[in-house]
Amino acid sequence: MYVDHEKYGRCTTNIKPNEKEIETFLTHLKLISEAQLNRVEATLRTEFRSKLFSLRCIIDAYPLAVNRFSLNLRKHKKILTITNLISNNTISIEATAFLLSALLRRATITILGETSTGKTTLLNALSLFCSTLDRKIFLETFIESYDEPNYMHQIKLKVVDNLTINERKYLKRGKDVEILKTLHRSPDIVFLGEIISKSHSKALITALSAGLRCIQTVHASSIEDLIYRFKYGYGIPLVFIGKMNLIIVMIRTPWINSNSRRVNSINFVLSEKFNKNLNIKFLDVFKYSYKNDKLVKMLNTNELIKMLSKLDVIDEEEVLLADYLSIIKLFSLLTKLKIDYKAELEIYRRFHAVRRRMLNRVLPPRTFVNVIEGVVYHE
Repeated sequence: MYVDHEKYGRCTTNIKPNEKEIETFLTHLKLISEAQLNRVEATLRTEFRSKLFSLRCIIDAYPLAVNRFSLNLRKHKKILTITNLISNNTISIEATAFLLSALLRRATITILGETSTGKTTLLNALSLFCSTLDRKIFLETFIESYDEPNYMHQIKLKVVDNLTINERKYLKRGKDVEILKTLHRSPDIVFLGEIISKSHSKALITALSAGLRCIQTVHASSIEDLIYRFKYGYGIPLVFIGKMNLIIVMIRTPWINSNSRRVNSINFVLSEKFNKNLNIKFLDVFKYSYKNDKLVKMLNTNELIKMLSKLDVIDEEEVLLADYLSIIKLFSLLTKLKIDYKAELEIYRRFHAVRRRMLNRVLPPRTFVNVIEGVVYHE
């Protein structure tokens, strides 16, 4: 048995559970899950939750596992906010301001990356900044989203893992089915977690085409890999990728330390008509510099605001700029404070309350930027 430690990387242990302990643990997991574990259904994917910790469990049994048994446990990490991600250099303040300005306009965001690159961590951090009036629906096979305060409108739906459960009665609760059913749940934003299979992908495209605003993670090392999978693996026309507004690519950076993660790029998806054909382009808005370990802005501020204006034709550029600059100021102040996530969420709440005054024309956009310091220090 070995452990992938947050600080020290992969560590060997002297832990050797005996056969009775393994059987006891397996029996418990089978009782709390809706899956079976036998010669036909040789893989079980479930979660183990307690007051002290939460685990994602994947078990492979004989005859799939040649050595009789394989167990993978992944401990859910502590709550990480956007401020935490900025502090550990996963993302820059300017990139944060661009992403959150897009999020406030309910942009569809897809987060790509290989295994353990921080995709879900970023998704959960973004969800915490949503407007307190937004109705958010989470569709998850494993519950990895954060429990939010009561004043935030959060609905969690645990869907069946239709990769390992094949019984017809359970497939009616598969993620692909629930994505389509969400059309009738009146969400403002849908957080989909992992999009893994062909049926998941086609259900996502259907939902986006119907007008749902979604944020999801996808296992892929690059945008090119995503395109190849959608177009050639799943038979989804490239034109539908144009329904995704932003694509974020995450990477691991083990040359810095064993647990470091970085946003490799933030790309704006542009759809352009040319001779009655729709062309899809991916514009680099931010790009990671390996040399400087820094996320570099590829466009100037005016160009960034024009990108944001393509997401919402209603907002004036003055409002878009006020959002962008106020978020930069907000997180510049937050990164200097040592507060817990609950205190940070309360600051987000005050931010959105003041921002609504700007949107209602009570507060001028320029004044909104100037009052951010009062929002943070509650003056």
